[in-house]
Amino acid sequence: MPAMTKGIVLVTGSNGRIGSAVARRLTGQFSDVVGFDLKSPTPPPPGCVRIPVDITSDDSVREGLLVLREHHGTHIISVVHLAAYYDFLGQPSRKYDEITVNGTRRLLLGLREHFKVEQFIFSSTMLVHRPGEPGQFITEDWPLGPTWAYPESKVRTEALIRQHRGDIPAVTLRLAGVYNDVCDSPPLAHQIQRIYERQLAGHLYSGSSAHGQAFVHLDDVVDAIERTIKRRAKLPPEVAILIGEPETLSYDELQHTFRRLIGEESWETQNVPWLMAKIGAWVQDHIPGQHPFIKPWMIDRANDHYALDITRARSLLGWQPRHSLRETMPKMVAALKADPLGWYREHGLEPPSALQKRAERAVPATKPAPASGHMHAHGDARLTVSGRRVYACPMHPTVAQSSPGNCPRCGTALEPATLPAEALECTCPLHPEVTSGEPGRCPKCGMPLELRQVPGKVMQEDHAGHGDMKHAGEAVEYTCPMHPEVVSKEPGTCPKCGMTLVPRGAAMDHAAGHAGHITHAGRAIFGPGTWKPILAALLIYTVLGPLLGVLVALAVIYSGVFNVAATVSDAAPLRWVLITTREASVRRHAKDIQVPRLGEARRVENGFRLFRDQCAMCHTPPSWQVTMMSKGLNPEAPPLAELVSDMTAAELFWVTKNGIRFTGMPAWGSSLTDQEIWDIVAFMKASSNMQAVDYDALDQRVSP
Repeated sequence: MPAMTKGIVLVTGSNGRIGSAVARRLTGQFSDVVGFDLKSPTPPPPGCVRIPVDITSDDSVREGLLVLREHHGTHIISVVHLAAYYDFLGQPSRKYDEITVNGTRRLLLGLREHFKVEQFIFSSTMLVHRPGEPGQFITEDWPLGPTWAYPESKVRTEALIRQHRGDIPAVTLRLAGVYNDVCDSPPLAHQIQRIYERQLAGHLYSGSSAHGQAFVHLDDVVDAIERTIKRRAKLPPEVAILIGEPETLSYDELQHTFRRLIGEESWETQNVPWLMAKIGAWVQDHIPGQHPFIKPWMIDRANDHYALDITRARSLLGWQPRHSLRETMPKMVAALKADPLGWYREHGLEPPSALQKRAERAVPATKPAPASGHMHAHGDARLTVSGRRVYACPMHPTVAQSSPGNCPRCGTALEPATLPAEALECTCPLHPEVTSGEPGRCPKCGMPLELRQVPGKVMQEDHAGHGDMKHAGEAVEYTCPMHPEVVSKEPGTCPKCGMTLVPRGAAMDHAAGHAGHITHAGRAIFGPGTWKPILAALLIYTVLGPLLGVLVALAVIYSGVFNVAATVSDAAPLRWVLITTREASVRRHAKDIQVPRLGEARRVENGFRLFRDQCAMCHTPPSWQVTMMSKGLNPEAPPLAELVSDMTAAELFWVTKNGIRFTGMPAWGSSLTDQEIWDIVAFMKASSNMQAVDYDALDQRVSP
């Protein structure tokens, strides 16, 4: 056994999925594995110390580092900084600043002041990069271009680390989307849910289904972090490394694979026009009581494509992913089928009503056992003198569970059976080597352990009127309930009608007793074929909708009821459409613009002179009163500070050069050179750190 390394490994966000996995992996390899998190579990995992720290508080961070110094010393081998804010709202939030950006600043400053730190690892995201196209592979030198609030906060934090790390070596790991054997990836989990429940949304997509995003297994992320720590002496003092699988599966491939694994018939994903999808997502998002996963901003990102070149991870870390999403997808679906309600709860999803009702029907009433220990055939599950009532497959005796269902191997309905205690064990559906005599959770993946029969043990059938015994290994033939001439020695489906084959002799029972059986709860929502009329109706509305819209538009145009006065504010829906359309157009047209160096003092001063003369009358600087012209604009011209915070340098250049229709923003490209426009952009970006006094000083220094 290798000797334990002396020193501290500090893991922030240690209660999270990645943080707890990292702490477990490193415990035993390093003498002091310490976790910082908002809430410290009691007791902490064996061999790991957790300190409660609120990273948004200067006092809390200071106190946490004091406890760390007093109890563990000042020598830190590595800081694994995972604590960050994340949501799927897509909008700026002050929590990104409080937690991700300023939390990192607090931590770095405290570490530099009181500790000797060999390494600082920051968990970033591949989304800091501008999206690519199929066939392009993103490297660490690919241009930065975050497209929503979460990766934008990571870009700012990476810049802060470069500025404040001092002499602490820093490694930025830009992670792909993280998943595990159960799933635990919100985008993938919702995609599985839509297919499992046969939702209409599972048939539709607003972007190119040939695009996709890279993923990486949780175990491979932990492996990359472990290798980064162990190779700390050989790494550059400042480096970014992409961590993800080299194969990116397209949305279409994910769709077809999940459908096949869930057991659905194949269907083609229908492309929905961008505007229709955007409006539909907006309407869903504003229906009271609804909490849809797909938000309007996600429609804009449907065409984003991320495929990674992991050459740097291979060369610097010797890292290569040992898992792949393609190979793990069957495990995700197996976990769903093994315990649908548990899987839904694990991912924070609302189970469909049919699934909940089926689970309620499967919970039997508990009755006292007869004194003789004899088991009556009432179908109730209970512990008795002779054993435990379970539901087992008559053809595969190792398949047993505590609730009714179908055998995952042959599709046969599970039947009530009494098993002696020694014939039962609890095991993980994904890690069969994990066994226990009691219910619980798998220590490897967290899945609930499930009952199964120990191979070789017999089961007693609880059918009234007979008590015959069935043994494992008994030869059996399978046939179709509808086509008895179809016979097979293996489980499968009928080649004529697609029905699940059942053991010969049980075909008529299954045909009669399970004609209305639902293979999984989602089919109760959209049964076979019901989506076609819905799509047909959607297409009809697609044709009639524009025609009706044209008639309404003509009536509005010629009636004069629409008030064109600039003093009238737009209705909220119209305002949303105009702003969203404008922002999306600017992003799209500016994404390929290359930004030159903007920090030169000469360029900033010349840009200030041009801005003061041409732009300040509408876009109010910090020390100016709002002008009469600015007051009269509709839509209003944003002040200078708002411009700088809302747009990138490339977007500012594009807007300044080309103008924006219907807003009063002129196109300066016909009057100014590109060089002069870039000077204006340089000033606007520099103004983000200016107060009114700074602007006035610059105004006095720069001649007209």
